[in-house]
Amino acid sequence: DWSERRTLLSVGGVRFPQSRSLGGNVPERLAEGRFSSNIVAYVGGAILVVAVVAALRLCGGGGEQRAAQVEVPPWKAAAGVSVAELPLEAGASAARLAHVDPGPTFCNITAPLPIARPPRSFVMTEEWRQRCEKLEQRPDGVGSYPGRNWCWAWMKYEGCLWNHGHWSWWEAQERLSVEGRAPDPHDVPFEPILSAGICERPVLGRSIVYSPAEVQRANQWLAESTNIYVLNLPSETARWERMLQRLAVLGLGATRVFGIDMSKPAALDEVRSEGLMPPTFDPAAAQTAADFEGMGGIMGTMGVASAHCRALRTASRMRGDKPLALILEDDAELAEDFALRLWRLLAEAPCDWVAMSLKSRCAFGECVTPHLTRVQPDGNEPADRCHHGVNYGFYAMLYRAETLDFVHTKLTEAVWRDDRPHCLDVDVALASISDTVPYYAVPALQQPGFLAEGKQGSSRYKINSAAA
Repeated sequence: DWSERRTLLSVGGVRFPQSRSLGGNVPERLAEGRFSSNIVAYVGGAILVVAVVAALRLCGGGGEQRAAQVEVPPWKAAAGVSVAELPLEAGASAARLAHVDPGPTFCNITAPLPIARPPRSFVMTEEWRQRCEKLEQRPDGVGSYPGRNWCWAWMKYEGCLWNHGHWSWWEAQERLSVEGRAPDPHDVPFEPILSAGICERPVLGRSIVYSPAEVQRANQWLAESTNIYVLNLPSETARWERMLQRLAVLGLGATRVFGIDMSKPAALDEVRSEGLMPPTFDPAAAQTAADFEGMGGIMGTMGVASAHCRALRTASRMRGDKPLALILEDDAELAEDFALRLWRLLAEAPCDWVAMSLKSRCAFGECVTPHLTRVQPDGNEPADRCHHGVNYGFYAMLYRAETLDFVHTKLTEAVWRDDRPHCLDVDVALASISDTVPYYAVPALQQPGFLAEGKQGSSRYKINSAAA
């Protein structure tokens, strides 16, 4: 009974959990910027309770066995039964879905809320800090600046981007350590993802075994709760038709949101008149800064940023009574069990979430549930480079409809800085402000996951290359 577990407050048609220990509902806390102190109190209290229970059990005899019973990861205690552990026998269908139903709050109201962290840097020995800064062998095309950690640059370049995120960070560091391009993770672990054992595992992306009735129920739930939008250039009709066909197979529909080709003569006037790009942003100055940092053309990147801003505004305007919004890029191919996966994901998600990337490469943050990281800014890269190089992926973005305007405002402030061209990458920009925006992501290492990337190629890359 949800009413017995926590009082729920209805805000604009969306019901958010309210508790004195958490300091109010999600939109109010976002508007006022209140996170840390209340969350610390909540989590601290939970830890104290667990410690007391553990002590009582140990004192009650059978200490070794009792201790083993209480040493449970926080997410598991909060999320209850994980899907992987649920019975698969015939007739257990209703019980399985009941266990993972996210309820009216679209989250797990018993899950502890992660603490919002400022940009986090790796803890390194002075010897390795100097070795990494002075490393002579450097990745091709990666910009240099004073004090850069080239070991970390190699980990991102070869351990994630080069192999499309199929290695764990530990594996990437271990491989590079053999070549002398990073310290041995057993001695100096970089830990881009804290508590990595919870969610940085490929097996967690495996398909879910459910009956046709369960699939139908989940698809109906998704259609009733979520507005779906697809970003697609007006000229890319084949991609649009392909996406429509795929969604139809899943029993879903979508609204087309036109992408923006900034190489077109009238494109700049279009985005300015629509309010997608602020008048203070100077594209020429941004290109000059990008050239200085060796980025090449940015026309395609500016177009993608403008298009995602358009999609956020469109989703806010058209949200109606549906509490969720899903914005897809047109090369995303959703998994057959997409709705079931999303149902399960929200059933374990902390309730402060406002944005989720359903596939994020080079994840940086902290595992908080089996399928989610709480995204964090990478303090190993400077703010004037937008903490660039991690948390890539806006293929499929899920938002709470009630907070779309909040996300749009924060993202606009972060993206449109002509002195910080790296922030034009919207995925990088949102990750850079994840200490103020509760942003979560599914690691791309989990395979096959929610979606696959199409083979049509990147329109952004083509436009950037043509403009370089």
